[in-house]
Order: sequence, then structure tokens, then C-alpha cells
Amino acid sequence: MLFRSERTAVLRLLFHPATSLPAEVLNDEIPSKGLLSGKTFTALEFTDVPRDTPLVAGQDVITASQPGILPPGLLIGQVMTVKDEAHEPFQQARVEAAFDPDRLYAVSLLIPR
Repeated sequence: MLFRSERTAVLRLLFHPATSLPAEVLNDEIPSKGLLSGKTFTALEFTDVPRDTPLVAGQDVITASQPGILPPGLLIGQVMTVKDEAHEPFQQARVEAAFDPDRLYAVSLLIPR
């Protein structure tokens, strides 16, 4: 959230290039943690995922805990494609959002007490 008053708020969507937040992929083994970032206002990229953790297309991506800012476990989307280069220390993936941003007309704010 960029700004909040009693009756209004200015938000930045996940797709904005300046947006980044901790996220993780749900799998049966160890959670694959990384950083989710907006890419060119139209896509989501999941980066900084260690190569020794499983990351495959179809896995759900959720928010990781960020105390006081973001609750854990909110569904973000699903892994679409994975890029795992042998010479790179981390994997990255393209994520499809769990919602269609073109049909977004209202949002709910989760405000900590």
C-alpha cells in the first residue's frame, strides 16, 4: 500500500515493476522460497529460488510471511514456466496470477490491528 487514510487508499498491483514480495511454492518436500516481482505491468516473475528445491509448472505460489506487512498463505498464482540454468545459482519462474487483472474492479484491504 502506498497511501492510506480513513476512507481511501492508493495501492500498487502485483504486476507493477516496482512491486516485490517474499513468496513460496507449495510442494510435498521443502517449500521453495523466493522473491515475486512484477514484470512489465503484465507478468509476474518468481526469482531467487535455490536450485536444490523443486520448482515445476503447475505448483501454487503463495505469500510468505512478512510480519506486520503481509500474512502468509495468500494465493498469488501458479508456476507456468521454469528457467533453471546450470551456470546460475538460482532458478526463476513465470507465474500466472490467480486473478484476471483486466476484470479487477474492487479490492479488499487486510489491515492489521
